[in-house]
Amino acid sequence: PRAVATGFPLVGSVLTGDPVATARGSDLPDRWIVSRLNKTAKAVNRALETYQFHEAVQLLYHFFWDDFCDWYIELVKDEITSRDTETEGHGHAELGSPQSAI
Repeated sequence: PRAVATGFPLVGSVLTGDPVATARGSDLPDRWIVSRLNKTAKAVNRALETYQFHEAVQLLYHFFWDDFCDWYIELVKDEITSRDTETEGHGHAELGSPQSAI
């Protein structure tokens, strides 16, 4: 799905402090997703400390699909697609490939 193809490079950008994410860092959607990421990371760490692996996986799953793919990508899709047209059909050259984000 397109959300996954778009999501992987963006997650990598947000997690690594990539200039692409940093350049947009003052936007409300970016601040929101970083706050959700921080909240999820804390909850995952608590679950792992108490050996609740299923809970940790559920938290990660819901962050990626619910917060990131369903909400965040929808909020920034106009910006993403405008970059696509600026790069004249080169896809997400600015964002990189899903493999490079991992």
